[in-house]
Amino acid sequence: MPGELIMASVPLAVIYGQRGTMPDNDDLAEQLQRHVARNSCDASWLQLLSGSAVRSGGVASALALARELMQEARAKQSLTDDHLLDDQGKSGSKTSDLSAMEVQGNVRDLAHGLAEDAIRCNSYGESCEDVGVAELRESEPVSVLGLWPELSLMNHSCAPNTSQMAVAGSVIVRATRPILEGEEVRR
Repeated sequence: MPGELIMASVPLAVIYGQRGTMPDNDDLAEQLQRHVARNSCDASWLQLLSGSAVRSGGVASALALARELMQEARAKQSLTDDHLLDDQGKSGSKTSDLSAMEVQGNVRDLAHGLAEDAIRCNSYGESCEDVGVAELRESEPVSVLGLWPELSLMNHSCAPNTSQMAVAGSVIVRATRPILEGEEVRR
């Protein structure tokens, strides 16, 4: 039925801006990286939504690269701590810190690339959120840009059967017409 709730999605990351001015993708990518660094489940979503991971051999290859980089960091840290001495005969850590920092930088670069790619292909934004909803919250309408994983998995269509609206950080998807059993839900 028209207006029927199809889905509500919580974002991996969302940022707000002034009404009429879309927030910047780079700012969303930075927020997404910070969030994903704290939440491994959301990191899996990011890897799934990244087109570059899929094009370059799939999510498994991106995960394998990240694991390889972390193993390399651990190995370098262990070798340096166990086998290198500074000029005063003490166990050194300058070299291991540098190596670990280099590898962490590589992992950060990989995460940044995945975030940028996922945002470029899957972000959703509105230059002005629904005015009525903003009034109900007793606030001014703002622009919004975010990455909602479930919304990203819906196919785009020039003749969609749903509409979406960002509300307080979540995205609400509603039917615009009756959707038949087995019919693809499109946005």
